[in-house]
Amino acid sequence: KDKERWIAVIRPIRDELKTLRDEGKITPSTYRLFYRRAKGGQYRSRRNLRQHMISGGYLKEEEN
Repeated sequence: KDKERWIAVIRPIRDELKTLRDEGKITPSTYRLFYRRAKGGQYRSRRNLRQHMISGGYLKEEEN
């Protein structure tokens, strides 16, 4: 069950990273950095990942 929970967390995070990279919002090197951090379990969700990217200056805050 732990593995299923991990998969449920990591897949959306990795999808988000791929989307940001493909749209050119982050560089490939930033993608790799955050991919590695995600693998280490630093981010709980997509939202948490984006908050870290914005606070780290890797991603501009979106205008809604």
